[in-house]
Amino acid sequence: KTKEPKYIYKINKFSFFRKELLISLTKIIHKETKINKIIYKDKVKKALINYANLYANKKFIPYNTNNDKYLMKDTILSYIVIKNKEQALNEMKKLTRKYFNYPGLYKASFYYFLWQKDFLNAEASFGSLSNLKKKDIFTDYYKLLYFLLNYNEKRLQKNINLYIENYPIDTRGLTIDLLNSFKENRIKKMYNDLLTLKQLDSNFIDKASLVIDIEDL
Repeated sequence: KTKEPKYIYKINKFSFFRKELLISLTKIIHKETKINKIIYKDKVKKALINYANLYANKKFIPYNTNNDKYLMKDTILSYIVIKNKEQALNEMKKLTRKYFNYPGLYKASFYYFLWQKDFLNAEASFGSLSNLKKKDIFTDYYKLLYFLLNYNEKRLQKNINLYIENYPIDTRGLTIDLLNSFKENRIKKMYNDLLTLKQLDSNFIDKASLVIDIEDL
C-alpha cells in the first residue's frame, strides 16, 4: 500500500506462496537490482519479472516463448509498452496462426488496436472477446477505454457502472467516469467523482495528472 520496500522485507521471515518472487519484483521496481536475462521456467514468474523490468527500466528483453500462448501474449503486450508497433503486430500474427481461439490473443489485439485507434479492428476484437465470454478486470478496463475513445455514451456509462460495481476498490472505473463527466460538462458529477477517488486513494490527486488533452477527448 505504501509502495516502500522496507515493509516488504519485514515479511521475509514468513513462509508464503511466491515470497521470493515478491521480493525480486520489489527489488527490480525500486532499482535495487538489475536483470540481463529472464530464464525462469515458471512462466508466470517470467512474465511478472518481465513487466517489473519494463516498469523500472523501460526495457524489454525478448525471451524464448517455446510457443506458449501465455508468453506469446505477454510478448505482444511488452512490445506495445515500448511502442514497437511493427514487432507487436508480427507477434500478434504468430499467435493468431497458432492459437486462433485463445482469449488472450483478442485481449492483446483489442489493446493494440485501441493504441492505434483502429476502431474497426478493435470492434472485431471486442466481438471475439464477447463471443468467448471473456471477463476479467483488464478486459473490462479495455472496454471503458474503447467506449471513451470511440465515443459511445450509452455503452460507456453502462460499462462504467458495471466496472465500479464489480471492482469497487479499483480507481480506474471512477477515473473514466470523471473523464466522461468532463466530456459531458457535468461539473457537479466531476466533483463527486473526485471526492470518491480521494476516499479510495488518499494520494490520488497527487499521483494523477489532471491536465487533459481536449483533442483526444
